[in-house]
Amino acid sequence: MEFIPEKRRVVITDENLGPIVSIVSILLLISVVLIVLSRLCTRYFLRRQLSLEDGLVFAAAILSTGELVTILGLDSNGLGSPIQTLSKEQVLRFQKYSYSTDVLYVLNIGLTEISILRLIYSLTPVKNQKIVALMAIGFTTLWTISSLFALLFQCHLPHVWQFIDNRCINKVSFWISYTVVHIVTELAVIFLSVVLVWDSKLLRGVKLLVVFPFTLRILVLVPAIAQIAYFAPAIKSRNPTFELWTSVLCAQITQTISITTACFIQLRPFITSLHSGLLHNNDARRRIRQDSRSGSGYLSLGGKGRNWSDTGRSGSDAPALAPESRNVFVGGRDPWGQYGKDLNENSDGSPTSAPAGRISQVIRQTTSIAVEFSDRHKR
Repeated sequence: MEFIPEKRRVVITDENLGPIVSIVSILLLISVVLIVLSRLCTRYFLRRQLSLEDGLVFAAAILSTGELVTILGLDSNGLGSPIQTLSKEQVLRFQKYSYSTDVLYVLNIGLTEISILRLIYSLTPVKNQKIVALMAIGFTTLWTISSLFALLFQCHLPHVWQFIDNRCINKVSFWISYTVVHIVTELAVIFLSVVLVWDSKLLRGVKLLVVFPFTLRILVLVPAIAQIAYFAPAIKSRNPTFELWTSVLCAQITQTISITTACFIQLRPFITSLHSGLLHNNDARRRIRQDSRSGSGYLSLGGKGRNWSDTGRSGSDAPALAPESRNVFVGGRDPWGQYGKDLNENSDGSPTSAPAGRISQVIRQTTSIAVEFSDRHKR
């Protein structure tokens, strides 16, 4: 008679809570994969290329997939179960999987934050804001590397992963300090985004709409703080395999919200509105600078300024402005490729906000105004 092995049934009980973490983690990973793939596909079909921010978010999604493997390993080796019911081999494997989960978590959060800071850096046309964003990127990178180094060597060699009955760093102090810095960097992301948007030429309602996805990063901090609140008593208890399940679950929720909001920020309506405001804002600065240099008789066509009083021409003798069309975004990068259709540069390199097909019409409408102004100046 052929022996048919009995299928193992996972039952959630008061002494077996690990499957809850596994089920929730699988659902969260599915949502992350769908959102990240939607972002990458949308941006590729619109731009025919991907940016560094896309690569960082994609790498974070890959790390989330690897972290799910470690979560399943924790579940099968006693997560959410009393340590007294586990074998010695299960306890050792539990510590190895916990070690891997912590490393992947820190790397995941770091990549996501750097991707958003990199986006802010590429969008802002103001030099001082670029410097601040670059400093934030450097700080986040160094802090992530230092945190990874601390986690990789958290316990005495050669068993660096064994935090039970071994000499290790104070993990509670480490995670508290890590979470505090995490909160500071997230608040910095929100602050930089608000400064970037509020400095643009957008209506107040549109500014609020553009800032909204950046402010959603505040949601990342809620499960991150809860993670520390559950982790501190769990790691000190005599039953860490059972107590740590809530902390692990909070960590999964934290990184899912982090990746999701990073993708939500890149939605086309928000980026399109932000680019439009930055375009007009940077164009106004350029006209002010050129007006102060040229004196009177200034004619502005988008970003193009010409002093007609210097040429001494009027009417039909006024020289035609023949722009050499080239895709450009004023002051920053255009991640959607949207403004290549509307922006052009003139032959001297200064941009114009008028579409190429309407340049001649705008010139005909403004030539008489420019000549009249120039004649008044001469009188």
